[in-house]
Amino acid sequence: MPEPAVHPALRLSAIDVLPPTIARSVKAACRRDASKIIVQRALRLARSPDSAATGRRGFLPFLYTLLDPAEIPALPSLETQLDDLLPLRIESTTVLTHFIMEVPATARLDIWHRLWPWLEFYHTAWEQYGRGLGFLEPVSLYELVLFLCGMLSVDPGVSLAMTSNPAFYLFMGRAWKALFPAEISRSRRARTRTPHTSEGILFPLSSFIKNMNVENPPVLANLVAGVGGSFDELARCIIELLDTASGVYQVPYLLPSAVSRNVQRTDGVLMLLGLVAHIDHIAPPIQSANPKFNGTPPMVIAMGTGNLKPLLATIIATIIHLCDEPSHNSMPALRYCLPLLRNALHTKKYLAYGLECGLIRCLVGCAALNLNFEGFQDDPLSGILMECVAPGVWDHSLFQRIKTAVDAPEVRKLSAVSRFAQTEFAVAWGWFSDYLRARENDWAVIQRPVNQFHEGHQFIKICDNLSCGKVARPASLRRCAACRTMHYCSSACQAADWNDGNHRNRCHILAETVLGKSCFLSRNKAEN
Repeated sequence: MPEPAVHPALRLSAIDVLPPTIARSVKAACRRDASKIIVQRALRLARSPDSAATGRRGFLPFLYTLLDPAEIPALPSLETQLDDLLPLRIESTTVLTHFIMEVPATARLDIWHRLWPWLEFYHTAWEQYGRGLGFLEPVSLYELVLFLCGMLSVDPGVSLAMTSNPAFYLFMGRAWKALFPAEISRSRRARTRTPHTSEGILFPLSSFIKNMNVENPPVLANLVAGVGGSFDELARCIIELLDTASGVYQVPYLLPSAVSRNVQRTDGVLMLLGLVAHIDHIAPPIQSANPKFNGTPPMVIAMGTGNLKPLLATIIATIIHLCDEPSHNSMPALRYCLPLLRNALHTKKYLAYGLECGLIRCLVGCAALNLNFEGFQDDPLSGILMECVAPGVWDHSLFQRIKTAVDAPEVRKLSAVSRFAQTEFAVAWGWFSDYLRARENDWAVIQRPVNQFHEGHQFIKICDNLSCGKVARPASLRRCAACRTMHYCSSACQAADWNDGNHRNRCHILAETVLGKSCFLSRNKAEN
């Protein structure tokens, strides 16, 4: 029976809002000596779709009573005797998720103090006894915990009670690892994910990360222990979470015809970018605790060796959407997007993927809005163009992609608007365009005499096996099929040179150079 000091909405008198017949059944189920049948009937009434019409708040005292921590059995007693009401008390936890929005904000702290001991008991009992007791499976339990914690943490008192408990971080770390990754379908018709993971848990987990005080050593230690005991596991969990969130919120941007145009599209991605900002906030303490992560931008290193592609595609698609449909949310969203985009383009692989996703269109479209970037040390768009994109023109494979993106009709149209010419980015864009043309001319000047020499001369080559030195015409030598650069007089010489490491250490470098050059030359010949 609830204590008299609890919130009025959790006292037995609050049951009177229900119809008299239902109220009598629910009050009978609140008695300490209530039978299993009576409690089952009350739970069935609470689960009924009609409960919303009869007043869900009237069932809160019943659920509150079932979750009395005094009724938690000792674990050794489960081996000899199982309380008939124990499975029903577990079920009441899941029923509570349907009523959580009915709980007054001032009553949520009382609910939390009763709920937390039961959550700890469920986890410990499952580890020792498992499915035989009818407990929730761990994954379902973790999803339930995340949802309840997210809804209850709206109250500052509950949030403080959660975050001041180190054991809570251990539990949440286990939940984080168990629920992610989630498989997101990129189908135009449907978005499906693993049965145990729903889109609804992203908000409570984001709230949990936001309020996490990882600068407190016990908190960080418990979180790391919960995800598997290592910082590498924590980095993996972070990237899996971002991959899942990107998959959920990326679909409306990549498939705009599949959804209606409404403000929720911007709100959804703002939530994702808020999650990114929270992770950026917790990354520095993680870096300081593990020297392995020092010296790299927080967002990049927090994800370790994870795959940034889904997040990168989402950021670029989001910026393009914000440029096409500017609103009062555009500037806050861009403040999240642009620094993250700059950090994400830290390797050739991600620059190439960014170009495929519309990076140049993204930069030019954003500049065409002529936004005021107060608060940034320099123009973020110019920084991305000069620091991330411009060095790529020296790479054979990236040069052609950059040139194709710059010559796209949509990019030319955006760079011709009057607002674009008034921006600081326009100066950088003019320099970059000249730089790109000069690089293209260099390729043409260098390659033309080489081609003419090869076409008009017969010459001899030396076997590239340093221990051989045989000289012959190119037609009589074997050429490496991978790099198409090294020549050998026999298969034995080729194998010997490979085993010595002379060719093995640079074959992939030569292959990349030759393939990039051939792509450029093919296009150059086609244009001429």
